[in-house]
Amino acid sequence: MNVERIVVFEDAECERLQPLVHLQPVWELRCGMMTLLERIRRAHSDKSVILRCRELLADTAAEDNPDETVNKEAEGDFLLLNGRLCSCGEFAGMTSGDDECVVCSDDGQILAALLKNIRLQDYFNDEGLLDIERLRRPNPPERRLGDVRIISHLWDLIKHNEAMLREDWRTLYAALPQHRGDVATGAVLD
Repeated sequence: MNVERIVVFEDAECERLQPLVHLQPVWELRCGMMTLLERIRRAHSDKSVILRCRELLADTAAEDNPDETVNKEAEGDFLLLNGRLCSCGEFAGMTSGDDECVVCSDDGQILAALLKNIRLQDYFNDEGLLDIERLRRPNPPERRLGDVRIISHLWDLIKHNEAMLREDWRTLYAALPQHRGDVATGAVLD
């Protein structure tokens, strides 16, 4: 079975990122050249994206992302991705053929979850945040994934920025044609 919908969610850990996320969802933070959401969209460009955020930001998020579904009810198979992820390419393969599972970082943060045949709204609390207890209640198998870039504290944006700039440069500009030539000594380039 192929999962066609990606859910980018906020969890309770986003509160650690105040005041930067006071007026915007966590995935709007920028690390490198792109926001965290742009990075997820780029890695999963063949999938439709559903956004889940704090209820008080839902209207603004819907205005800022008119092509996306924000905090709406949905049923089916989903790959949930934490909106605090800097790098999410390692989850691209999870959308085809895998059984249900939850992927956690070494320190226990929920990074992603592959859930099948569910009502999406059952996994989020009244504030719009992922409810970790509900996610773990059916007891899907957990996988641990180390060395994942996730924004857990404000300083992580600075810590990961250089690596993300390098990655963005390789991703965005590697395909551009290279123009090489010789410039004579003393030449003036206007």
